[in-house]
Amino acid sequence: MLELTQCDCLLQIQSTKSDLGLKMNKSGLTKSQRQLYDALWKRGVAVNLHYIPVHRQPYYENLGFNERDFPEAEQFHCELISLPMYPMRKFNQQEDVLTVIQQALY
Repeated sequence: MLELTQCDCLLQIQSTKSDLGLKMNKSGLTKSQRQLYDALWKRGVAVNLHYIPVHRQPYYENLGFNERDFPEAEQFHCELISLPMYPMRKFNQQEDVLTVIQQALY
C-alpha cells in the first residue's frame, strides 16, 4: 500500500492487480468524495467512484435490500475513488496524478 507523503493519515492508495483505489479518511479532510472526484476530473484525471455495493444493484433492491442493510459496505463505497491504471502508464504520469490529487485536496 502506497501513501501520499503530505496526506498521510488522510488518504491511502490501495492496489490490487486489477484496480487502484484512493481511500479517503473523512476525519481529516474538508472535501467530500464527490468534491474530490469533480476536482480531479476538472484537472484531467479520469477517476471513477468505486463500485456500487452489490445489495444496491437493481436486482437486489427489487428483492428488498436497501442501503441500511450493510453499513460497512456503504461506508467503504463512500470513501473510495478508483484511479486510472493501465499497463502503459509511465512513472511521470503516475507522479502527475499524485500531484493533482494533492492540489485538489488543498
